[in-house]
Amino acid sequence: MHCLLLKVLTIYILQEHIVCVTLSASPNYISAFVDIKLICKLDESIENVNIVTFGRNSSIIGSVKCSNNMGLFFHRRHKFRRCHFRDKSCCDYINNTVKLTYKPFTTPITDETFYCDVNGDMNSTTLRPAVFSSVIVSPSSTEFKITQGNTVENITCSAECWPICTFQWIGQNYKNEGAELLLENITISQSGRYRCKAKNSLRTESSKYITMDVLYAPETVVLSPSKEIYTRTEGSSIRSITCSADCNPVCNITWMYPDKRTLPRSYIYEYSLEKTHDGEYTCKAFNEIGYKEKSVTVIVNYAPFDVQLSPNSTSFIVEENKHVLITCSADCRPQCEYQWTGQTDWSSSNKHLIIRYAKKADSGSLRCAARNNVGYTYSSYVRVTVHSRPTKVETIAAKSQGSTTVSIAWIPDMSVIPRQNFTVQYKRRNYADFTNMPFEEYTNQQNIYLLHVKSLTPSTEYVFKILSENYLGRTESTEVRFVTKGEPIASIRPDLVCGISLISIAVLIIIITFVIVQRFLLIKYGSDTTIGGSRCKRDGTTKPERSTNTEESLYEITNLQLLNIGSSVEASRDNNVSTHELGDTPHDNFLRTPADRNLTDKQHVRLTATEIRRQRNKLLVQYANITAKNKKINDRVEKKALKPLIMPKPKMKT
Repeated sequence: MHCLLLKVLTIYILQEHIVCVTLSASPNYISAFVDIKLICKLDESIENVNIVTFGRNSSIIGSVKCSNNMGLFFHRRHKFRRCHFRDKSCCDYINNTVKLTYKPFTTPITDETFYCDVNGDMNSTTLRPAVFSSVIVSPSSTEFKITQGNTVENITCSAECWPICTFQWIGQNYKNEGAELLLENITISQSGRYRCKAKNSLRTESSKYITMDVLYAPETVVLSPSKEIYTRTEGSSIRSITCSADCNPVCNITWMYPDKRTLPRSYIYEYSLEKTHDGEYTCKAFNEIGYKEKSVTVIVNYAPFDVQLSPNSTSFIVEENKHVLITCSADCRPQCEYQWTGQTDWSSSNKHLIIRYAKKADSGSLRCAARNNVGYTYSSYVRVTVHSRPTKVETIAAKSQGSTTVSIAWIPDMSVIPRQNFTVQYKRRNYADFTNMPFEEYTNQQNIYLLHVKSLTPSTEYVFKILSENYLGRTESTEVRFVTKGEPIASIRPDLVCGISLISIAVLIIIITFVIVQRFLLIKYGSDTTIGGSRCKRDGTTKPERSTNTEESLYEITNLQLLNIGSSVEASRDNNVSTHELGDTPHDNFLRTPADRNLTDKQHVRLTATEIRRQRNKLLVQYANITAKNKKINDRVEKKALKPLIMPKPKMKT
């Protein structure tokens, strides 16, 4: 660009033609007998150039003539010609470049300058002399110790060379481009010799060898015999087992026994093996870098013992439809097989007793048996109790005990645990609420429960049901309908009818007897009145007597006397006694007045007649009462007999 500007300015100012030239050289160094390709590039068509001159320092090393005055054929033939790489000198009309190949016969000590001249326009380039010195490693040590897994760094190689050299480290399973040796996380396989190689376009040279000593802990532990498991029975022995390992530096070896004893030796040998000898025997190989272990297993077979249950309990309570898991385990070699009560197969998986969705039938005592090819043993018994929800009472029997009492009977489900509590609920058919009557168990029951529901209304339909419950819940039975009996109809007792008849006959006999006695007394005391009158005459006193109708006076009775007469059978008995006493009293004719004065014959007769009349009236009233009572009873019996019977409502089927 600058050349273009300069050219334009020069043309306008000096009216002269200036060509911009660029020179390049390949390779960029100078060495004896190594060809140097000089390329001069013009900014205009090469047809306008006559001669291009190439020089080294101040000397001309060659020139190339590019003319456009040749014939038409030559011009067309060369116009599009490119320079071939074999050409020592040529004109490239397409790229407007001129090439010249120069071979020096010596390698200079200092830098040299090469140039090209086109019509006085020049451009130059400087080339350094080629050089290659020995390859040196730093640090200069020939042996390096490095621990496995660490990183090797800061080991480099160098050399003075032109053109510039490339470096490469070569060693055990390792190649790396660069002047620095880098070994990250070094391994045992990388232990060995390494060297550095320097290379440029002129030659290749290597450094002296260095040694990498990789320190490592034992990588592997070898057991001989290589068997890893030994099976023995109690009392037998195990032969010698040796242990070795590869490590740098050399390892120490020890054996550790199952009881944690450690013996500093490379072998093991045991006689009369016991249960405690069962387990792993570990060989340990170690040095200052680290250690490595390898184990061999010794199996000592013995019969099962120390059978354990988990959970550790002898009683398990589970709700119905829940799950039960009991694990049985025993210390035994080889592995035990297990069998629970009720199982028919022996299996290692049987150690887990699983009762899914427990039912009442799953209740019972169980135990676990463990066995192997050496022997067998048993666990303790465990009791599994399944608690179930209350069951529905299926059948209810109802029976009347009179018109106001109903007996409810049912058979409980005795398999429910915990035991159910029962409540009889009853109500009238059209009532909304039930009445609860808890059932209390009694000692002499024989799996049949009976409850008497009292104070019911006769001839009434009732609804009964039974509520069963425990802590898990409750359930109700189907409702049962029952009609109570009506009031009992009074029956006519034959002995009562016979008694009433006898009493009636006795009363009639008494009445007839009293009538006869009354007539006899009237006849008797009628003659006594005449005697009394003559006695009055004898006394010299005459008194007109009021004419008395004895028959009328016999039936006279005042209202007050009627009120004083009893109407019960008991009053009749009392009056009969009084009458008996009155009739049996001697010397009735000597009755006295309240003033303790003797009665006259007339007064005596009147008083006697009055008493007889009173007794007769009493008997008449008693007979009337008895007759009325009998009539009332007969009417009631007749009404009851005519009353239509109430048929009980049939029971509902449950």
